[in-house]
Amino acid sequence: MQPTQNGPFQNAPVNSPRGLNAEDFEFQRVLASVRRHALPIITAGLLAGGLSGYLSSRQAPVYSAVSSVVAPRTDGSGNSIVNNSLVTAPQLPQGAVEQALHSQGVVGDIVARLKRNRELSSAQVRNLASALRADLVTDRWTDLKVDAKTDSQQAGIYGIQVQAASPLEARVLADESVAALLAWDVGRAQRRIARARSGLEAQLVALGTQLGAAGSSAQDTATLTAARAQVVQNLAQVAVLEKAATGTLDLVAEAIEPGRPVSPQPLRSGLLGGVLALLLASGAALLSDSLRRRVYGEQDVASFGLPLLGKLPLLSGNSLRGGLVESARSGGLYMGAGFLRVNVMSQLAPGKPRRIVISSARPGEGKSSVTATLAIGMAASGLKVLIVDADLHRPTQPQVWQAFGNPMWHLMPSCNLANIDPRRTMLEPAQTLSTALDRLDEVQVLAVAENIDLLPAGRPMKDSSSVVGHSHLPEALERWGEAYDVVLIDTPPLLVLSDALAFAAYTEGLILVTEAGVTSSRELERAVNSVQTVGARLLGLVINKQTSREDSSYFGYGYRYDAPSQGAAQKGVRHQVSED
Repeated sequence: MQPTQNGPFQNAPVNSPRGLNAEDFEFQRVLASVRRHALPIITAGLLAGGLSGYLSSRQAPVYSAVSSVVAPRTDGSGNSIVNNSLVTAPQLPQGAVEQALHSQGVVGDIVARLKRNRELSSAQVRNLASALRADLVTDRWTDLKVDAKTDSQQAGIYGIQVQAASPLEARVLADESVAALLAWDVGRAQRRIARARSGLEAQLVALGTQLGAAGSSAQDTATLTAARAQVVQNLAQVAVLEKAATGTLDLVAEAIEPGRPVSPQPLRSGLLGGVLALLLASGAALLSDSLRRRVYGEQDVASFGLPLLGKLPLLSGNSLRGGLVESARSGGLYMGAGFLRVNVMSQLAPGKPRRIVISSARPGEGKSSVTATLAIGMAASGLKVLIVDADLHRPTQPQVWQAFGNPMWHLMPSCNLANIDPRRTMLEPAQTLSTALDRLDEVQVLAVAENIDLLPAGRPMKDSSSVVGHSHLPEALERWGEAYDVVLIDTPPLLVLSDALAFAAYTEGLILVTEAGVTSSRELERAVNSVQTVGARLLGLVINKQTSREDSSYFGYGYRYDAPSQGAAQKGVRHQVSED
């Protein structure tokens, strides 16, 4: 028999998402990733929220107080007599109030006023002064801020916000800060008058010098005397105006002693910390999945363009207490086995041999239990099934069927009784794959279940080339395919050994098993490429050990897996084989 040279199966995947554009597909992947990691994400959020709230509650309380001033418009309106009798500082430019409040001179005045205040203790004054000086050095103002609500002409309200360790300190600091700011504003007008007075005094000195000079005429003396008298008069007016100097800022409201602190707020801090942790944990989960690209559900295998033949759940120890056979017949694997059988049979041409290789990309993905599950589903429909344990390095089929009573040996239907040598059969029965290839007419198989026979691999061997390259292998597979309705061949992982590819060359196709949440997309891609490279037919993919978190759409059911204890395993509790 020549190897079957079917190309890669390119039909649309069975059970693949339909009617979804790229954006919807990616959105579903994101949701699926977050859902899979929901427990650690929520746990991280709760822990971070609780820790943030606790640390916040341990912080010292901070109180805030506000005192406000107003900068009116200078449009020249009002009483002319009053306006002419006052000297007002120029209009403040944008940002001038904040710069002035944070200047060294104003801060020094605030500290001096605090020291003169009788409401505060010396320790409170030292703490406030130290905080103000620290802000002045670092230019990071946390205890003294300005909240400006002004128009285009910088006219409006300036709120002076302060923070302190007690309500009294907050109120006093706000009031003294406003007092120092108003004094600075009045000082601007006074400095204008001082400059005018200095100019007049210089003129008076110059006129006195000229009058004392010899040689002046009577007319020059009279002129200089009149000018000197005018300067003296102007100086007297300046002295009066100096007392009436005013700034552009006026007090609007004094600070009120706060009743409760503005911080800490444990509840707010806990909520913010929890939300931030949820976002970070979700981002980390998405980043981890994008880097690892594990296969979790059908959306992860749709890009390969291969049929998804089935999705088998991850079962608990209780679900498998009666063994894999019972679980596949009426337990947690029942629905999965039925869908798997229907989908696999739909990929096979009617009237031709049904020889199928089952493998996986990497070890431990459950290919042996999937082989057994498929066999049980097919046997339940009345098909006669032969399982060939061709994983010669780590055979696990006997372990899968161990819980099923005491299987009996019998002669394979394909054997020719006329060619059997009774003496040799009694000495060394052909009950393994390697001996069966040597004596095709003397093969004995185990009846592990109704309509299911098993040809064991025998003892593990390091080198399987004598079996994989056996000259009788094509004939054996052909004869066994004629004797049974379906032949299922359990082979080693594709990325470990090439045995599966060798067997697939003489069969109708290969089924690739992936473990949900363990197999990476890169590993699956390598396995698919290896099958397509040799020209073998890839019937489709099976996602094994899938939980409800990984695919909530799985037949509407969810299953969990709780690994049984060692003692329970010894009592016959079997779980899905993970060593195959």
